[in-house]
Amino acid sequence: SSGINAEYGEHLNDIKLDDDQSKFSPILIHQKPSGKGRLESPVKQRNLDEIQRSNRQHEEQKIFSILEDLRADMEVYKRDLYLEKEKTKLLEMKVSSLERENLFLKTQMSDAPGEIEPELLETIETSFTQFHSFLDMLKQAGYGELCQLGGKKS
Repeated sequence: SSGINAEYGEHLNDIKLDDDQSKFSPILIHQKPSGKGRLESPVKQRNLDEIQRSNRQHEEQKIFSILEDLRADMEVYKRDLYLEKEKTKLLEMKVSSLERENLFLKTQMSDAPGEIEPELLETIETSFTQFHSFLDMLKQAGYGELCQLGGKKS
């Protein structure tokens, strides 16, 4: 053999022969170093794994809690958005209604500018006739001065 154990890539210097065994029975005394460059016992490794697992679970709980908060916020924002949309629809309907009413009133006013109903004219004319008759009666009764105050000339 060339001095390198093919399976582990180690030198023969890392291999110790056991005295009780045949001289060609190697026992490895070298372990691959951990990421920190030192050997760790299986108990330490289990404890480290448990700590990492606990930390991971704690982080997952934080993430799920944040996600739940975000979902709740999203539901509130959805509801607020829905209510705003409904208010906007109602306001748009009200504006549309007021615009139609305004157009109707403008049309109604433009159709009758200066026109006076004939019944109203007749009523006014009758009132003037009655007033002049009253003034004539006052004049005949000798109250001519009052007739001049009323605007009727002799």
